Amino acid sequence: MKSILLIYKTDTGFTKKYADWIAEKLSCETALLDDINHLDLTLYDVIIYGAGVHAGHVK
Repeated sequence: MKSILLIYKTDTGFTKKYADWIAEKLSCETALLDDINHLDLTLYDVIIYGAGVHAGHVK
C-alpha cells in the first residue's frame, strides 16, 4: 500500500475536521502545514494538500 500524507492548513478548524475524516478513510497520516519542516516528504508516495477557499482563493 502506498504511504500517504495529508497536509492541511486551517484558520477556523473546518479543514482539520475534513482532513481527519479523509485520513481515517485513507488510513493515512495528517500534518499541519506549519509543522512539516521536520518531516521527510520523500518517504511518501502521495501527498495531499487541503486548505480553505475564501473568495475564490486557496488560503
